[in-house]
Amino acid sequence: MLALSGKDASSGSGTIRDPLTQPAYAATDISQAKNFYEREKIAEPWSLGTDLDKYRSHAVREGSRDVGQSLGKALERIGLAVEDTTNIITLGYASDRGAPFRGNDGKGFLDEPGRVPMQIGETVISLDDGLYSLADLITLDSLPDREKNVYSDNHPIVRPLIFTGRIIGGVFMTTGEIGNAVTWGYFDNVAGTIGMCIEDIIEVLKHAGQAVTNIARVPVQLISGNDPEADKALDWVLLVPLEFASNVVEMQGIVNTYDYETAFADKGVIGSMLEFGGSSYIVYHAVDELIEELDDDGHSRRETGESSSGSSDPSEIPPVDPPDGMNYYWYFTDDGEWIFVTG
Repeated sequence: MLALSGKDASSGSGTIRDPLTQPAYAATDISQAKNFYEREKIAEPWSLGTDLDKYRSHAVREGSRDVGQSLGKALERIGLAVEDTTNIITLGYASDRGAPFRGNDGKGFLDEPGRVPMQIGETVISLDDGLYSLADLITLDSLPDREKNVYSDNHPIVRPLIFTGRIIGGVFMTTGEIGNAVTWGYFDNVAGTIGMCIEDIIEVLKHAGQAVTNIARVPVQLISGNDPEADKALDWVLLVPLEFASNVVEMQGIVNTYDYETAFADKGVIGSMLEFGGSSYIVYHAVDELIEELDDDGHSRRETGESSSGSSDPSEIPPVDPPDGMNYYWYFTDDGEWIFVTG
């Protein structure tokens, strides 16, 4: 699914990763990753400027300051979009990019009856942690921290956001597990490859847009030369907005909450949480539109039923032209119908 298909933070290759199993950092093993973060926490205390600059650096790594390189990346993504479209048609069997979705093919609910309840349970745990962390924030961090890394690693303001993202991701993954249960494991083949294809299209637009915006660097470089500070300032205008918009639409903000260590090290806390805010708003808006559409459909069906059976509103008296000299009156029955009575 789109919400679970994320770019590798270090290479931008667009490979699919499972947010529940992706390593915390690109290290040779878990212990090395843990030691790396412990050293980084001691050596580099958090600061606003450094945190924001992480996102700028991320945008440069994922994009390019060169027009030619941006166009090259756009063309590469077009090729991947064609490949992923073929995977959609072949249920993920056209290339190795569909391999992550094939592991459960042919396995329905009876083959793996525990997958759906397990995913529902994980989502409920995230909901419980989210409510607890929100209560902890409201009471000014007066509640004892739970024995989880997310509590010891993050500020009380950040914790509810992380758990909210995991709740949203849990709903997506629960839907996927239910879909796999009733389609013998082929639901994620289609949903996952569609997600990759959508991501490819968004990345094509991003790189093409950056190729256009990077043209503005030419006159600036002619005036200032190769000034690193000028390049950094231009990054915020020419690269960061498109990188941020693409990540938000690709639901990277939700993925950030699962692999928050990598996200915070690569994009910074503020950048990662702003992406979460954008992605969660898109989810909220989509759900709100769906609810309104369902409500409108129900209202239309009720109006159609009422119009076919006659008006049930006593204030809506049907027009009539009675004969001269004849007494008449209207009578509204219990069945919701008007009767014209003369005397």
